[in-house]
Amino acid sequence: MEQVLIWPAQYPMLLKGLIEQNGAYILDAIEAWPNCQQMKDEQGVTTTVLPPLFYLVWLRPLEPFEACYFQHIDDYDDKQRQYVNSVIQHIEENDTDQDELIKTLIQRLGQYSNIQAQVQEQSLSFVELLYDKNYEKTLIWLLEKGLKFSAKEIVALWCNSSEATQTVLLTHIDTCLLDRAATAKLATDSLLDGQQTFELLCAMCDKDEVTGLLEQALLFQLTQQQVKQSAIITLVTQGAKGTARDSSGRSAIMLAVENGFVSAVETMLPHHKVNELDESGRNLMHYAAASNPAAMIEMIFEHGDDPTLADIHGDTPYRVAMKNQALTSKQTFEQRGIIELSNEAKYQKIKTVHILYAFAAILLPLQLFLFFTDEVDEKTIATLVTTAASIAIFVFARRKRSNPLYPSSSTPWSLIGVNALAWLSIGVQVLFSVLVLIAVLSLQ
Repeated sequence: MEQVLIWPAQYPMLLKGLIEQNGAYILDAIEAWPNCQQMKDEQGVTTTVLPPLFYLVWLRPLEPFEACYFQHIDDYDDKQRQYVNSVIQHIEENDTDQDELIKTLIQRLGQYSNIQAQVQEQSLSFVELLYDKNYEKTLIWLLEKGLKFSAKEIVALWCNSSEATQTVLLTHIDTCLLDRAATAKLATDSLLDGQQTFELLCAMCDKDEVTGLLEQALLFQLTQQQVKQSAIITLVTQGAKGTARDSSGRSAIMLAVENGFVSAVETMLPHHKVNELDESGRNLMHYAAASNPAAMIEMIFEHGDDPTLADIHGDTPYRVAMKNQALTSKQTFEQRGIIELSNEAKYQKIKTVHILYAFAAILLPLQLFLFFTDEVDEKTIATLVTTAASIAIFVFARRKRSNPLYPSSSTPWSLIGVNALAWLSIGVQVLFSVLVLIAVLSLQ
C-alpha cells in the first residue's frame, strides 16, 4: 500500500515566518493549515497531512530515494518551491548545525502553537523521527520543556539515545510521561526481552519491584536457546543475584553455571548458600560438571558445594561429566581425587569379586575330595595347598572390594550368600588344615 505525505502550500510561508520571526506569517500559515488526517482512495493510496511540527524536522520534501515510509509530494507553486530550495541551499553552504536550527524553529513555533497537541495521536512518532535524525539537542529541549511522550516513545528514546539524553530523561521523568503505568509495563517487557531499561524502571517503580523484575529478566535470558553473555553480565552488573527459579526449580545461577558464564557466576556466587538444590536434587557442582570449563568447577569447589552429592537419579557431578562427555570436567575431578566408574565398570568389579569368592568357596569340597580319595598319596600337602590357594584368592577378592572405586550400592541376597559361603569355606579349610597338621605331628 502506497503512503503519500502532502506538504501543504502553507509550509513555505510558515518556514519564512519562523526564519524571519514574522508572527503574521506564522499565524496565517497555522490558521490556513489543512486538517491533519489520513485519506485512502480507491486505488489504495493513503494520503497523509501531518501537523507543521513534523515538516520542520525534514525542512524540505524528501526525494524518493531518501524517503523510507512516505512518498513526499508538495503543493507549492514555483515561487514557493524556489524559496524553500534557497533556504536549504543557504543552510548547506553555511554548514549550519541542523539540530540547533530545528530546535530554534520549534521554539519559535511553540510561541504560536501548542507543541504537545501537534505530536499526540499521529501516525508517525515525532520522537522516533527526531532520534532517527540524531537531533539530540532538540530532544533534550523538548524533555526540559515538559513535552509528554507515550510509553512507546519513552522506551524507544531510552534504548536509542545517548547517555546525555538518558540523563535528562531521568531528570524530567515525572513531567514527560503520558501514562506511567503503561510506560513501566513496556519497560518491563523490554527488560525481559534483553533491552537495557533497568535504570528507567528504577526511576518509575519501587526498588523491590524492580529487583524482582531484574531477577526475572536474568532467568528469562538464560532460558533462551541463544544466550547472550553480554546481556547476562549487564543484568548481573545491575544487581541481579540469580535467585529466580524456573518450573523445574533451577535457579538463574544454575543456568549461568551450566552455560559457563564464569564472570557472571563469580559475581552472583556470594549471594547463594552452599549446596542449593533444584527439584532433581542437583547442586551447582552438577551444573558446573555439565558446563566443562575447569575455572567454573574450581570456583564451585571453593564455594564449598559437595562434589560427591548424588541427585534423585543417583548421578553425581562426576557421572554428569561422563554422561555429557565433558572431558575437562572429568579431568578436574580426577585431579582432586574424585573418580567414579561407569555402570558397566561397576558391574565388572562386582562380578570379579564374587567370582573370586565363589572359587574360594569351591576349594572346600575340592580339598575334602583330595583328602579322602585313594588316588592322592600326599594328602597333607594337598590339604595345605588348597587352603593356601583359597586364602590367597579370598585376600585378593577382599583387596579389590576395599578399593575406593568399588561400588557402595546394596548387594543382592544371592551375592551376599556367595560372600558368606566364601567366609565359611575359608574357616572350615583353615580348621581342617590345622587338624591335619596336628594329626601328622602326633604320629611323628
